[in-house]
Order: sequence, then structure tokens, then C-alpha cells
Amino acid sequence: MKKKLLFIAWDFDFSKSAALVGGMVKNPYYLYKGIGGKFDKSFLTTSKNKDFFRGKEKERVNTNYLAALPKYFLRCLIISMKVRKEKDLDIIHVHTPALAPIFFKKKHTPMVITAHGTHWPEFKANHKIKGFKSLVIYINAYLQFSLEKKIYKMADKVISVSDFQVKELVEDYGVPESKIAVIQNGIDFDTYRKPDPASERNTDVLFVGRPVPKKGIDILLNAIDIVNAQIGSPLKSDWVFGQGWVSEPNVTKNYETKIKALGGEIHNHVPEEDLPSFYANSKIIVVPSLGYESLPTVLMEGLASGVVPLASKSFGNVELLPDELLFKEGNVEELANKISDVVRNQENYKKMADQVNLEKYSLKYCVEAHEELYLRVCNEK
Repeated sequence: MKKKLLFIAWDFDFSKSAALVGGMVKNPYYLYKGIGGKFDKSFLTTSKNKDFFRGKEKERVNTNYLAALPKYFLRCLIISMKVRKEKDLDIIHVHTPALAPIFFKKKHTPMVITAHGTHWPEFKANHKIKGFKSLVIYINAYLQFSLEKKIYKMADKVISVSDFQVKELVEDYGVPESKIAVIQNGIDFDTYRKPDPASERNTDVLFVGRPVPKKGIDILLNAIDIVNAQIGSPLKSDWVFGQGWVSEPNVTKNYETKIKALGGEIHNHVPEEDLPSFYANSKIIVVPSLGYESLPTVLMEGLASGVVPLASKSFGNVELLPDELLFKEGNVEELANKISDVVRNQENYKKMADQVNLEKYSLKYCVEAHEELYLRVCNEK
């Protein structure tokens, strides 16, 4: 008999015209689509944009009318009330503790939570504003961190998307290591694949991510400026930006002038169906993260698409990439030298990138690992 699975995640939109940049949206989207016949699956999702409501779908929860911690509690309450209406659930899979049905009383229903990012270290890496507003945001984030520690205790299993993140879950959040399962995010190799070898790649440098401080955008901008001066002509760069950060909603505008001055172009909220073409047209993708990262999905997407990845030598990046494709976190000069070297020796670096084993990052592997975990948790409960 099929197990009844309830999937809870941010902002699902099953038309690929939606922008899915952001791991807590994109990775659950592909995982849910891949889960097969062993489960009778349904989903519950939030909506931060009224355009997501189509005929007031019962699966969507509008919680966009309170901010910070009050909104957190209200969202969890509304989700808990929705979950209560679901009958005979065998397992609940929640993508981030911020969506956990903490007021749901059916303790016999096992719950799995995926930590797509650990909020507290990510907050500290992103939080750059000063003054009274900074104090209020910091206090709210700490209270949220304390709440999430308790939510992880409620879970039967916590999924980490990288080996690096296990350390944070154990040391920062107090999650027992025996309770953690490492399952890397899965890439759909039918969607992200290498183009025809004869096709031209016209973009020199690609950035894909949220325009927030921890993504190291200034590091990449400064590195491109150095390379441009060295080669005497501007590199062509594309900047695919996803959602911003709650405390700095206009951060994209801060980069617009710099990016255009360096010959780059910004692309906001690119539809998922269009994103593979950006990889197929690019020579290098750079992930210059600062202070915090788990294991960025864009690195696997780039590798699957035949792009040469360069990333900070920190976090989960070192689990995936060899030293030749890494640079010291925050080191502008080293990154500039790496970019210059890749531009001059494209084929050598492509061979290096092609040697990275992506087997455990395939969507097929990811789905199978999740399904096995679901069944095991159901049997243990």
C-alpha cells in the first residue's frame, strides 16, 4: 500500500515560467516532481505573491501580512491547521523549520525536516546594516534561531544537503548526529545538460544567486575589473539574480551601476525554463560566497551544463570541486588570476570540470535516497 506523504515547501509553481533561483524553492520543486509510485503525495506551500493564487488553491497559504517572528508563529499556526485537515498521513517532509507545523498534535505522524540552509550562520553572514534597526533584526534572528533549535528536536530525521552543514547542525543547533541524514540536492540532467560541442559560449562570466552580502558579489565585481584592465577589453558577464534579503530589499540597485560599468547585464527573476540557456552560453560560473554557504546548487547545474565553475575554498564547495577550481574566500586577486587563467586555457579547465563525479548529485539518486529514508522513518515510528 502506498504511503501518504505531505510535502511542505516555499512557493511551488509547477509552470516552469516561474523563477526558481533559491535552493529552498528549486530543490523541493524537482524532488517533489521526481517522487514516484510508492507514495500518495500531496503538497502544502506558501505564497508571498498574490499572483501565485490560481482559483484560491487549497494548497496555498497566504502569510504575507506580518513580519519577522510574529509572522513565523502565525505561518506555523496556519500550516498546522491545514495539516490537521489531512487524513491518515504517514509522513510529513518539511523544507526548512520555518514551515514546520509546530502546533500539529498528531505526534504519531513522523516528520522529516530538510535544512536547506542553517538560518543563524547565514543571517550573520548576510547582516550588514547598522543602528537600531540592526538591533531589532538581530534580536528577532536570535529568537528565531532558538525556536528552530526546538523545531529540529521535534523532527524524526533532519536532512543535511552537505557534509559541511552537518557540523553546523550538531554544534550550533544541538541536533544529534545520529538523527541527521546527508542527501545532496539533485540536479535534473535532462534540464541541465551540455549543449552541442559546436555551439558558441558568448558570455565569459556568469553569476546566479540572490543579491545578498554573503554571495560575495563585490568580490566578483572587483575581480572582473582587474581582469578587464589586464586584457584591455571588458569581459561579458551575466548576473542572474533571485529574491533579495528581508533587511535589504533594494540591494540589487546597489550593484546595477557597477555591473553595467564593467560590461555586465542583470537578469532579474529568470524563469526556470530559460535558466539552462544561460549556463549553455557561459564559459565560467563564479560562486564567490563569503561567511556562509552550504553547497550551492548552481555549481552542480554549471558542471552538468559544461561550464567551468570557480568557487570560494570554503563550506561545502570543497566537497565537490578540486583545488584547481577553488580560490581563497574573499581573495580578489586570486579570483582574478583564476578567471584570467580559465579564459586563456578554457579547454584544460573544461577537462578538469568534466572529471568531477556528479553521480550522487543526480535527481534520480536524490529521489531514491529520499524515498528510502521516508520508508525507513515510517517503519521506525
